[in-house]
This record gives sequence, C-alpha cells and structure tokens, in this order.
Amino acid sequence: MLNERSIFPFGAQYLRGATPEPEDWDKDLKLAKSLGFNTMRAWICWGYLEPKQGEINFNYIDTFLDTMGKYNLKAILLFNLYGCPEWATRKYPNCRYVDNEGIPAEPNAASSIPTGGWPGLCFDHNIVREIAENFMRKVLEHLKDRPEISYWEPMNEPILDPQRYSNKMYCYCSATRAKFTEWLKKKYGTLNALNEAWGRSHSAWEDVRPPTYQRGYTQWIDWRRFLIERTVNIVKWRTEVIKSVAPQPVMAHTYEAMCCCDFVTKAYDDWKLARVVDKWGVSRFPSIGEGATIMALEADAVRNQACGKEFWQSELRGGRGGGGLNLEKLPSPEEFSLWTWASIEHGAKGVLYWQFRNERHGDESGNMGLCDNDGKPLIMAKTASKICNILNENADLFRKVKYPEPEVAILMSPLSYMVNWCAQHNVNLSMDSFTGYYRIFWEANIPVDILHEEFVSLAKLKEYKLLILPFPICLASSFNKLLFEYVKNGGTVLTDPAIDLFDHRQRMSRIIPGEGLTELFGCQEREINSTEKPVVQFGNLGTVKLLKTHFVERFTKIRGQVLASYFNGDPAIIINSYGKGKAILSGVNLGLSCTPPRVQSGNLPEPETITVKNFVISLVEKIGISRKILINDDKVTATLLTAEKEGILFVSNHLKEEKKCQISLEESLSGLYDLEKKEEIPLLRKDEKTIFEISFKGMGTKIFKTII
Repeated sequence: MLNERSIFPFGAQYLRGATPEPEDWDKDLKLAKSLGFNTMRAWICWGYLEPKQGEINFNYIDTFLDTMGKYNLKAILLFNLYGCPEWATRKYPNCRYVDNEGIPAEPNAASSIPTGGWPGLCFDHNIVREIAENFMRKVLEHLKDRPEISYWEPMNEPILDPQRYSNKMYCYCSATRAKFTEWLKKKYGTLNALNEAWGRSHSAWEDVRPPTYQRGYTQWIDWRRFLIERTVNIVKWRTEVIKSVAPQPVMAHTYEAMCCCDFVTKAYDDWKLARVVDKWGVSRFPSIGEGATIMALEADAVRNQACGKEFWQSELRGGRGGGGLNLEKLPSPEEFSLWTWASIEHGAKGVLYWQFRNERHGDESGNMGLCDNDGKPLIMAKTASKICNILNENADLFRKVKYPEPEVAILMSPLSYMVNWCAQHNVNLSMDSFTGYYRIFWEANIPVDILHEEFVSLAKLKEYKLLILPFPICLASSFNKLLFEYVKNGGTVLTDPAIDLFDHRQRMSRIIPGEGLTELFGCQEREINSTEKPVVQFGNLGTVKLLKTHFVERFTKIRGQVLASYFNGDPAIIINSYGKGKAILSGVNLGLSCTPPRVQSGNLPEPETITVKNFVISLVEKIGISRKILINDDKVTATLLTAEKEGILFVSNHLKEEKKCQISLEESLSGLYDLEKKEEIPLLRKDEKTIFEISFKGMGTKIFKTII
C-alpha cells in the first residue's frame, strides 16, 4: 500500500451521493491511477446512505473502497450531515433551521448536496446531534480498519451552512436562541453589563434576542462571534467522534481564506477551525484570466492558520465553470498549471481538484471536471498528470522543502472586518485593502506572513521588520497593547487611515487614532471624509490622484516626519519614531489603490497603483528588508523553497503574452535544473548573486530544482 511519507498526495474529489454511478467507478479509478493520482475524496452523505432510520447502505461504501483498493488509491472520506434524511426531518420538525423572519427552512437539493435534505436540522438541538452521531459511529465502526482510508473529514468547508445559498440570516430556532443567551451570560456576567455594552435597557434575560434587522454594531458582532464559535464547536464535536473510533487522522479545509471572503456572514474563523483538526486546507475556484494573486494569498493565509501543521490545496477548480445550460470555456493548460503550482509554491503538501469528472446530477452538472460527462480525460486531466509526474518523481524534495521566513506580516483583524460588515452589509473595503497590500509584496517577490489579531504574541511580532495594518477601523484591545511594544522594540508598522475609528465597545472613538494610539503615531486626526479623491505628492516618486481610496484623513498635533502630502500641502503620510521603531500612518487607503483586477491584462497598471506600489517598496528598502529575488518584469513572480543544500524555484508568468525575463537570486547556486524539460539552465554569477534568463510562450509556471 501507499506510504504517506513517500508520496505527494495528489488527486481529486470523486464521489458524492448519486454520482458518479457505480458502473463508472472501475474505469474512472483505473484512469485516475494511470494519470498518476494517488488520492481520491468521497462524501458520506447521511440522507443518501440512511434512507430509513438505522438502515445504512454499507454495500455502497464497501464497493467503492474495494475499487479504490484494487487500484492502490487512498481515500479521504467526508461526513456530510447537512443532507439530512427525510425521516429525520419528518420525525423532528421542530428542529429545522429558522431564518430571521421566523420561517423554518424546507429541505432541498443544493449545489453541494444534489441528493437533497439541505440544510438539514439544526445541531443546536441535542436530539439532532444524537442521531447524527449515531450515524457517524456506525459508519466509523464499519470502516475504521479499511486500509484504503487515509483521512476523515468532519465537515465540508466549515461555515454556517444554511447561509451558503441563502440571503436570509440563520439560525433563530429555540435551541440556538437559548444557547446564544447562555453565551451572553458567560461573556457579560450580568444583564447590566450587557445593557452597557449594547446601549440597551433590558429588564430580564428573557427579553434579550439575537438581532435580525441588519443595523447596530455590538449586538451584531456578539451574534456573529457566537455563531463562529458554534461552527468551531460543531467541527470539534465531529472530530472528537471520529477520533474516538477511527485511527486515521482528521483533516478539514476552509471555504475561502477569511481575509479575502465575507466570513462574517458565513460565520467561520479559519484560525480557530484549524486548531481542532490534524491537517488543514483551502478551496479555490479561480476565474479564467484571474491569475494567481488571490490563490497565493489564500495559501499564505492557510499556511499561517495551520501553525506548522501540514496544509493542502483541498479543492481546486478542475475544469470549466458554470453548470447546466451555462457552460464556460475550459481553462488553458497554462493557466490550469499556474493555478495548481500556486499553492504548492507557498508550501502546500497536497492537491485535490474539484472534481474528477463532470457531475451529471444537480445544478453543477457538466462543470468542474478533469474529465467530461462520459469520463473521458480533458486537457486539464492530461496537464494534471504532467504535474503529478513531476511531483511523483521528486516527492521527497517537494515534501521537505520549506517556505522562506518572511520579514513582512499583514494583520488580519476580524473585528475590523465585522465593523465594516455592520456598517455596509459587506466586507469589501477590508477585503480589498488586504488583497491590495498583498499584491504589492507578491509582485515584488517579497514573502509575507498573515497574522490573526487574536492569535499573535509579542515574540511572534518581533520576527518581522514590517507590519501592515489594512483598514484597521477597530482593532482588538489585546492587539493594540502589543502594537506599542512591537514598535518600541524596533519594529515598523504601516497603517491605513482611521485606525481604531471605533473603540473596544464599537463606539466611535473620541480621538483618532483611537485607543491611545496618538502617542504611537505622533499625530491626531483633524478631519476625515469618505467622498474626496485627493491628489497626493509622494515625494520624488510622483504626484497622483487617488481614485480608489475610501478615507481621506488630515492631521493635527504632528510630531513626526511627513513622507507624502496632499496637493494643498497638508501632510498625507506621517512617520513617527517611537522607542527603537517607527510608526507610519497613511491618511489614504494605500491597499485599495492596488486591489488586484478580477481579470489580468497586459495593460499598464493605473498611475495610482504604480506610484503607491513604488512608495511601499521604497519603505521596504529603507527598513532594510532583503529582496532575495529580483525580476525585471512585475508580471513574472518567483518563490524559492529550500531544504538544506537543495530547493525548488517556482517562476510564473501571470499574463498570456510571451515573456523573456532576467532573474537575479541572492542565493549563490551551483546548479539549476528544469524539472519538466529535464535540462540544466545556464547560470551567470555576479557579486555572489545568481543570474539567469528564461522565456515563456504565455501564462504558466516553470519549476526548477536548485543546488546550492
């Protein structure tokens, strides 16, 4: 059988409910093996496998695993309990999810559960957990000794699942309301403390209710935090059930990395979820022409969420988008290759595509498959096979290389995202600010870490020379305290405007920067607006009109040095010395000026993007952050993963245009070997640097083995 340590896990999602049909399993899995795949994922759909209470169709699971074993393939088995059996819905009608208008959710088919039963019954009811756990335990007892199983998954993309396909808010059933009240009692202790925080005057706990109309701040943030903890609790409970019976490890993956998704509506926190499983991963379904910036960001975020655990690209778009009557074009082999390598480039140790063949059932019919409706391999399957062969031939190296240690970190502030959501019913400003800053460093080949404000220590912050705070309108109090110490000890922080615009109670700060940060940044807000499109002078880097900034902040009581000015001479960006470090406050949203375009093009970036990128990179150089990879084209990126005296260098062209570029590595290499073409690359050494040239016909990634 397969030895996990000797392979790079590579494969696809394959089976869920009614498709693919059993008569296709043998030929499909034989094909998967011939492509070089070693791992396939299957769903254990509760409603599909237990149509009558206590009668589980084990023959379905056993036959599938027998076929997997026949071709020496490993299986990841996912428990999907949101496709609830109809007998359970009929037997426990009062346990259905209830929306914000008080209407119970009817069980339906859904994209992820074409076999029906979604969204199922609410797990805040003890009886629902009891019958679901009974199903899980019977399956686990039956399958625990099967050698084909490599991992279990407790839940697909853990979120508040009824929010997945609905504009309604959930859940307002009696059990969830009761648990929310208990959560509030534990947090606040007394009703008076709750009233002070919410600005209310409840006279009894029975009068406290979860918000339904999307206005207000603190009560909504408490409600979303409770639901986030609820999601974590459900995954933890299911994981504990699995571990109490089966010997195989447990893995899960995030819906999308929370820094670039509306995690507030969907009620999940990647960092908290990653802590309750053995391995962690991410889903990504890029659009054609999107490039790999967001994929790289998600991989970096998930790498940090995993905290040293192995992480995977657990669901990657396998074929055409759309479904049913709306069928998109297939991605090109080059772009498909770019998507695949992006996560591996950032440290992923496994890849699974969504999915192996097009589904023939439900509203995802005809899409996402590496193979067509009849199971014939498409160009993506052949491209995946080539990638798989490179990984198989160099599995030990790919498994042991490590991502470089970044000198730059970007802060993920869930609290700021939540306030953004409360104010505007979305997280777009927070999300676009974050992705814009990430793009600056990604295109400059500067590695970064992604930090969560609730899971960072001073010791961790000290690892970085530069800390970025995108759209920090309400930072956690614990992090504000760390920020002083980080800068005092020699760190540099760069923040967007309106830092702590809201205080720890989500009330507008009297003085901004809030929470006492005026001392750190050496200035105070004089005025702020969100309607102006200012002209900013970035010193010798140029003068440009910023059309994408949200805030324009002007300052008073300035003690620091001015780095950039508004056209009328007012300071726009200020740097202040504090202890051994520096605090830089921008009056404009620099990240928003660099938000990645949805579709990449060969056109020159907008003037504000170019100027802002140059400004941020100039700060990087002044701080003394090393740029270990230099490329004479910012649409070509590179990352070097190393392990002792060898490593892997990834070089990617993000545009369809042909490229010839020169790459300079700070590392002095004795050899460079193209793993796809299996040929040596000529090297030039100058000033202890390694210089070489490569050409791209168009979009794609080249993979090189390096020898030091």
